[in-house]
Amino acid sequence: DDQAQTSFLNLISKHRVSAVVGPGASESAERVASIANFFGVPHVSCAATSEVLSNKDDYPMFFRVVPSDAGQTKAMAEL
Repeated sequence: DDQAQTSFLNLISKHRVSAVVGPGASESAERVASIANFFGVPHVSCAATSEVLSNKDDYPMFFRVVPSDAGQTKAMAEL
């Protein structure tokens, strides 16, 4: 959402952070990841699972601590 983008830009411009964690929602994470890529700031999400974010050509600075939707689907299918 816009709040996530605004908060991220605030962190980058005013506090010069070297990395950021969040947001959790995939849609917001995609927007923040685009900005993080532009500024070269690593971006870690604890809950964003969108497969789109797995594309390292588009989101080289994005990392996650949960599997993508595709990874979760594969794991469930193997159960």
